[in-house]
Amino acid sequence: MTSRFANGRGNGKTYAGAVKDDNRDGFENDSELFEKLHAPLYTEVLHLAKANRNVFVKGQNWIRLIWTYTSAYISFLWTTWTQTFIAAYSGHFGDIANFFGVFIFATGASIVLWVLLIWCILAHSPVLVYAFNSYGHMTGDNRSLVNALYDMFQLTEDQALAGKNALSQPPPDGPFSPEHPRTFDLDAAKLLLQFASLMYERTSEATHDAIRKTRASHTFWHTIKRTSGHAAFYLTHPGGLLGAVLGDPEAEKVKKEFKNNQQDSVITKFIDKWRPFLPVAFCSEFDLGVIDIKYAPVSELNSVSSAFSALFWDPNSNWIVVAFKGTSPTEYDEWVSDFTYLLEEAGHQINGFSKVHRGFLQRMFPSTSESNGARKPYDTIADAVRLVSADLLTRLPGDTKVNVWFTGHSLGCATATLAYSKAIVDDEGLGLKGRVVVRDAYLFAAPICCDVPSVQAFNTRMLKHPDQPKTMWRITNRSDAVATLLPAFGDAKSSLMSPDCIFMFCHLGVEVKMESHPNKNKILGNLFDVGTPVKITSSVDEKSLSVLYKKGSGLSQAVLWWQDLPLVGRLVQHGTTFYWDQLERVGPGECVWIQQAM
Repeated sequence: MTSRFANGRGNGKTYAGAVKDDNRDGFENDSELFEKLHAPLYTEVLHLAKANRNVFVKGQNWIRLIWTYTSAYISFLWTTWTQTFIAAYSGHFGDIANFFGVFIFATGASIVLWVLLIWCILAHSPVLVYAFNSYGHMTGDNRSLVNALYDMFQLTEDQALAGKNALSQPPPDGPFSPEHPRTFDLDAAKLLLQFASLMYERTSEATHDAIRKTRASHTFWHTIKRTSGHAAFYLTHPGGLLGAVLGDPEAEKVKKEFKNNQQDSVITKFIDKWRPFLPVAFCSEFDLGVIDIKYAPVSELNSVSSAFSALFWDPNSNWIVVAFKGTSPTEYDEWVSDFTYLLEEAGHQINGFSKVHRGFLQRMFPSTSESNGARKPYDTIADAVRLVSADLLTRLPGDTKVNVWFTGHSLGCATATLAYSKAIVDDEGLGLKGRVVVRDAYLFAAPICCDVPSVQAFNTRMLKHPDQPKTMWRITNRSDAVATLLPAFGDAKSSLMSPDCIFMFCHLGVEVKMESHPNKNKILGNLFDVGTPVKITSSVDEKSLSVLYKKGSGLSQAVLWWQDLPLVGRLVQHGTTFYWDQLERVGPGECVWIQQAM
């Protein structure tokens, strides 16, 4: 694979699902395309700098970090309990169940965040940091803490090609029926889980460095006040504000700092593992040499933590993946966002929606006071998809469509859910109408995110055009705490509780509970009727799959046993490594529906 900023445009071959790279009018090289993709990110850096949020210097004083994290916890307590008591005093809770429910949630969140505060402080202690870095050097690849347990980025040749082929397939022709059931593509799911897991390899260091250099500019604080109020400037000159505020020389320094992100290079290194080490002369037409996957971060998601969104795409094919990073276990800001559980109106951002989880909403659609003028993180993501899809369309035959897929793990599912919902209800779309198609979302370990009216609005839109079927799949490993532990009574078809009760949180989409072959995978959810045929498919031959059924990802039984521990096991099940192991054990075939508990 070529570097992110290389000038290569693919190998010029043509394969099934691939396209030729000649007679095109798109970007002349990767550098030009990536600069366009990065431009809105520079504006995000400016406004994160203006917001005066805390950023860290690598190796900084541990005591200062303790104070920063403790301040975040105190701020959470103040905001949560103040709003809780104000709402209680004003009588906004309605029935008695909701009244006590809010206090239970506030108490539970406060206790859990206290425990996580201690964990994050200890995890950043010099002793543990040294121990983890030593482990990374010993293993030789310095994977992030989330992926450190096992090297899961080892797709076989069959899996990589099958996944690429699945992502490039045209949309289903016509509505689903018993003869044409809803299809969960196992090959696509595996490749998308790889992308979602790779997102954890990027940290916030480069963003923090860029913010510090921006604040250090002698022109920043004076100029930003004069330009930041002009919303039209962001819409017409995405990224142009950096030079306007800092001046071109200093702006170039910030851009260089941002682009030279070591963790982005780590992600491309892992993708490069999927290319065989055979000389081209020995490669068949189905060789991994056709895999030339590009990667580019496209939004910081209104955060100085490592939460972000990125695109993956193949310049020789017709697909784009929009991926979202999940919660980093040692970044306290992200945990605070996860537990900012109060619901907030979202209908002005996602047409038809009612209320969604406030912490997730502020990532994708921050309030005007927190966003960079008229642009939201969703705007930069959508513009990035339009840029890449326009580039791909210059090389595609006239009737070929660009497929846009969504994926994420944990917190990444929550932000992916909101972005996907916006994409399917947005009349503007993500590219040339009729040529760029939003396909399915494959979300791993998805948390609750919204209320009942939002689910109803989502389902109505998803089913409005049966000739353009798509599905949001929520994949769950066993009894993963994040996906199953929190109360989600709103998922039930009927409930004795009021729709306004805080316990009526809901998931979006259809849940797939993974089972090891030959057991049938389980389906539940209210996107379509119970009993609707759902089938898992794969183009990988049965002989290759049978090997995976037995060994999974190759984790030892001693490690897999951690999942069976009481209480703690449900947290262990949430890990990307364990999701990958279970997904490897899933086989094709029909799924069985189970009833949603009330």
